[in-house]
Amino acid sequence: MITTTVRLSLGQYVVQDATTPFVEKKLLAGYRVDVGLVMYVIGPGVFQKGAVLGRARAERLHILAKMLLADADESDEANKSFCQELRKRTQRRLKEYGQDPGELAPFSLQFEFPDYDMLNPATIETMVGQKTHLAEALSLLNQWYLDGIGFGATYPKLLEEVWIKTYEKDKDQDLWANARKYGLDIPEDREGLPLADVEQQVLLEVGLYAHEFFPKLVDALSLRIAT
Repeated sequence: MITTTVRLSLGQYVVQDATTPFVEKKLLAGYRVDVGLVMYVIGPGVFQKGAVLGRARAERLHILAKMLLADADESDEANKSFCQELRKRTQRRLKEYGQDPGELAPFSLQFEFPDYDMLNPATIETMVGQKTHLAEALSLLNQWYLDGIGFGATYPKLLEEVWIKTYEKDKDQDLWANARKYGLDIPEDREGLPLADVEQQVLLEVGLYAHEFFPKLVDALSLRIAT
């Protein structure tokens, strides 16, 4: 009997971890997840993680690509081509967006779905409570994560500006509390989510993944493992 080990890509690893708490098991329908949670909680969250990672390792994106493609043996040329396409997609989407990005979560929604008014109450209402198959959600979220990496790596300074608007200015306390209530992973204190702190958390997660699946890349990406 031949056994094979399936190696998850970094994106698959991250989005599975982010989605697991929200998965429901239906007897006949299989594993499903709420569309509203995918679109308005999990998706912006993984985009944010990706953006922070992309900014932190922008100069080594071609190395990071090995984990995003789940292939340590992929040629440097193929990795660089993947990175170029990621950056081009980011540049195209930002041009289509055509305005100041504002805060991170709304921006990530319109960045990912430029043809829809994702913040329209009628749009939100149609999605909340609807269910989708887990596999479909994970595929969508993986692309969302990749787009976040592309954004952070291509526009690191812009990410810093958006971060300040999102987390370092006064927030409406009720909106902040409701965001926590519905699952957004933000601190109880509405003021204070330093980019440097989040970067450290993101790199620790990537370090755990690399240690398990790509140990030779731990040093190449200056990652470390929490002890």
